[in-house]
Amino acid sequence: MKTEDLIRYQTLDVDGSEGIAGQALARFRRALRREDQEVMDNMLAAIRGHAPAASLARHLTSIEYSLLVMVLEQRKRLRQLQRALDELSARRP
Repeated sequence: MKTEDLIRYQTLDVDGSEGIAGQALARFRRALRREDQEVMDNMLAAIRGHAPAASLARHLTSIEYSLLVMVLEQRKRLRQLQRALDELSARRP
C-alpha cells in the first residue's frame, strides 16, 4: 500500500470518506524531509499492523489509539536494544 493510501486509510471518516484530517495529514507528510517521511511511514505502518487490536479499544479515540501503538512500538524497540546491549556487555572480559 502506498503511503498516501495508508494515510487515507488511517483517517477515513465513519462513512468511509476521506476526512479533512486525512487531507491535512497527507499535506503534512509531503512537507516533511524525506527521512522524516520514512519515519512517519513506519509509524503509520505500525498503527495499521495493530488494526486487529483496535476493535478491542473502541473506548479510545483514533489519535489515542495511534499514540498508544507508537509508544508500544518504541518500547519494543528499546527492549530489543537493551537486550542487545546486555548481550554485548556479557561478552566483554
